[in-house]
Amino acid sequence: MPYIKGDKYKCFILGEDTETFGPGAKMEIPSRGDFYLALLDELSMELGERKKEYNKLCKYDASQNKNSFIGNKIVYHYDKVGLIETRYKGGPNLIEIYEKDPQKYWERVCKMDRRKGKEPTIRDAYELNKAITFFKPTTAKHLVQRFCGLGTAESNKRVFDPCAGWSGRLLGTLSAGHIYTGCDTNPIIKKRTDALLNYLHDNKLITDQQWEECNVFHRSCVEPPPAEEVGSADFSFTSPPYNNLEVYNGMKVFVDDDDYYINFLIPMIKMMLHMVKPACWVAVNVSPKIYDTLVGKYEYPECEDRIDFLQQMGQQSGKKKDYVYCWQKPAE
Repeated sequence: MPYIKGDKYKCFILGEDTETFGPGAKMEIPSRGDFYLALLDELSMELGERKKEYNKLCKYDASQNKNSFIGNKIVYHYDKVGLIETRYKGGPNLIEIYEKDPQKYWERVCKMDRRKGKEPTIRDAYELNKAITFFKPTTAKHLVQRFCGLGTAESNKRVFDPCAGWSGRLLGTLSAGHIYTGCDTNPIIKKRTDALLNYLHDNKLITDQQWEECNVFHRSCVEPPPAEEVGSADFSFTSPPYNNLEVYNGMKVFVDDDDYYINFLIPMIKMMLHMVKPACWVAVNVSPKIYDTLVGKYEYPECEDRIDFLQQMGQQSGKKKDYVYCWQKPAE
């Protein structure tokens, strides 16, 4: 029977009979509490599922610059609460939007019709308002592999990330066989990262060296690092906040553009260059608008290389333009 767009809405919201679903029944809208608990459950993974997903990430061929969702489920498992509670443009988060009018929210979900011929789910409701994104582990693996190659137990390279965030870059670095060190202003990030590292080590998915030397520190990404860390990294990459587009727990809200560029973005890139060895690279994912403002209005030196962010579906279709901008530290 052919799928008819709009049948979810007619059946589950209006209670009308449809060819696709048969006799309709008006759906009971979950309360805010039930919605939240169900969403947390759906974004969680069993122990064996996490192991299987991480092994898929390790086997993933990251040499090609392409879109893949492998490893995303692990990020959701460990950072779902942070993602759900993050504010887009400083406005209400997902739970607050839902609580304001659950009926209206589910009417919009039913009109989406993403999963043809199936009853709408909590995941559909999450997808509807998922403004907050994270750096895909496969994207991170592609960049690490591009600048560091694939590591071995004898030749792990060191990768530094000044905005550790939701663990996507951590997972990509580990799956490529290297050592990851990061920092973040959100104090909760370290607790979640430690839980992820302990799980991977306990299940023998990472080496003892990776477990012992990988770390995420609770500190500002523009704070001067300890002297022993300076010049120790083989590669540094990150995806910093896009000004006040996404407001995370523990994150400073920038007063204006000068505050963002002069007191945050420029010092961060300089610190990344400070952290890597001579002739090594730093890679920063920001929007073209931010980059153009950085090198135009604020006269920061232009990057030496630019990588298309083809892991993003919008980038592949031409609907979106996003890049990773790369600077190389001068050789001694």
